[in-house]
Amino acid sequence: AVLKHEVLHIVFKHLFRNSLATRDPKLWNIAADLVVNQYIAPYHLPDEAILLSTFPELKLRENETADYYYAQIEKCLSESKKKREQKFPESLKALDDLCGNSMPSDHSFWANSKVQIVDGEKTGSGIPNTTIKAIESIYEDHILKAYERAKLSGIKGKMQGTIPGWLESEIQTLYEKRKPKVSWRKQLRMFAASARNSQMIATQQRESKRFEPLEGMPPNPGLKLKRKQKIALAIDTSGSVGDEQLGSFFNEIDGIYQQGADITVIECDAQVQRTYPYTGKRPTKVKGRGGTSFEPVMLWLKNSNKQFDGCIYLTDGESAEPDTKPTCKLLWVVVGGGGGEHLKFGKQISLDVGN
Repeated sequence: AVLKHEVLHIVFKHLFRNSLATRDPKLWNIAADLVVNQYIAPYHLPDEAILLSTFPELKLRENETADYYYAQIEKCLSESKKKREQKFPESLKALDDLCGNSMPSDHSFWANSKVQIVDGEKTGSGIPNTTIKAIESIYEDHILKAYERAKLSGIKGKMQGTIPGWLESEIQTLYEKRKPKVSWRKQLRMFAASARNSQMIATQQRESKRFEPLEGMPPNPGLKLKRKQKIALAIDTSGSVGDEQLGSFFNEIDGIYQQGADITVIECDAQVQRTYPYTGKRPTKVKGRGGTSFEPVMLWLKNSNKQFDGCIYLTDGESAEPDTKPTCKLLWVVVGGGGGEHLKFGKQISLDVGN
């Protein structure tokens, strides 16, 4: 029960949603526990667990969000002392006990709780926002992978109807969030003519008449030639690009990666900060957050000993156009729907983070 309780806080993202600027952290803890403790059955919670019945006079609805429960508790406390003592005696006693003592669940390390130093590292609100976003993304990866594993396991045929509606809804929300905004299958066709890398892959089709069977392959494999494009993917990591925009960049990178491209990421603000191959795992943080210049990426492409079929530059477009012409096809992906009209050398598409 306790393990499921903690996992559900991750599924509902309670670790990232509180804000000390507008919410009391103890009341938020209570509201978050009210959500997850409704879904623990058939396991049995400890006696001190926070339940809807803990606050009988508030008449809290089932299956609501932490925001709803927080608002209801806050509404109760907004009454004058005399009125709330008359209207909510049991609920007030429960709140006094919970807020005055240690909570049944320890949420003190959550992203927006009070800063604590643990093993030399800051926790709570001391964690940089970019790191919080990265951790949130990693948690989402784990949730989706667990869901996929369940579908592929021995209960594959029994998944239908066994996943609660609220959980199915949360999973589908994650899938929708992760969908790239751009149709990369279509966009990558512009680089296809110059694709240099090819690989032979086995399929379930009948034996190929074009290619001889290869030693060590299954009997009579159907073979086909698959072109693997080498893409340089530049990310604008300057200070003008926000965390939400960076998150949308990596959604697009995932979309490109899923099309089978061989990706080299180039993180650049006013200079190239680092380069690395993308293997489907998002970095926990990016380097940069200074000024913006597109020229360093163009020079890096020119001086690199690697050959690319194309370069995709993800940016907000807020910098002067580069002087150096790229050595391969170039596609600008400009977030925010504007700001890149002056950019030359290649095609340009806009990326609306809000939709």
